[in-house]
Amino acid sequence: ARGWFAPPVRVGVGAVLGLALVGLGMRLHRRETARTGALAVAGTGIATLYLVVAAATALYRYLPVPVGLLLALLVAAGGLALADRWRAVLLGCGTVVGAALLAPVVTGRPTPLLVALVLVLQVAATAVALRRRWPVLAGIAAGWPVLYGTFVAGLAEPADRWGSAAASTAVLLVGVAAAAWTVRPEPLPRGLRIGLVVAAPLPALTYAAAVGDVPGAVLAFLAGVLLFAVAALPGRDHVLRVVALAAGAVALFEATTVAFDGNAE
Repeated sequence: ARGWFAPPVRVGVGAVLGLALVGLGMRLHRRETARTGALAVAGTGIATLYLVVAAATALYRYLPVPVGLLLALLVAAGGLALADRWRAVLLGCGTVVGAALLAPVVTGRPTPLLVALVLVLQVAATAVALRRRWPVLAGIAAGWPVLYGTFVAGLAEPADRWGSAAASTAVLLVGVAAAAWTVRPEPLPRGLRIGLVVAAPLPALTYAAAVGDVPGAVLAFLAGVLLFAVAALPGRDHVLRVVALAAGAVALFEATTVAFDGNAE
């Protein structure tokens, strides 16, 4: 009897259960009186599928990490597409939070791959947030790459040094691009744009402080230049412009300090 609970069976049953819950949620959503329950059922199904991918990748080693990352992203993209179709911001936010919380389980340890996973999730979620004008979804999605990126950059393990630099740069570029994105009327409120300007450089500046020398100085300098570019864009809000200038000045100061310390050594 115990063979029924072998790892392959657990993974298979979990996958079937997750798909069944998503299918049931889609079926329930057709009835207007059951749509609240449909969101809960579909959200549970998406979380179940994420747990299955995490277990198959990190716990049982059935899937290579790149394949596990790809499947995890497909699950998240499916959840966001469903949230977009149903115009359900709660489902979108739940998908992002669930995926981001389970991402470390998939990767096994804090690595640049972890940052890449939540960063692609941010891009997908931001696209839906801009389309539907859901700033809360964009804000939630933006927080995870900054959190994980800062942590990975602070560790700055020698084996992951260049990967950490690339991940920090990607977080910076995506965050600054989201803050600078403009259409009329603007889909993201000023407070969120200011938060992106302040938070997006944190992994890059943490990497610069942890690694030092030329690579760290270059990354901090890049952050400063991008922030000044945001401040120089026409039509920017005055408060956003001031914050971008201040953040850029901090980044350039760190770049100069790191560069001189590196030369002194």
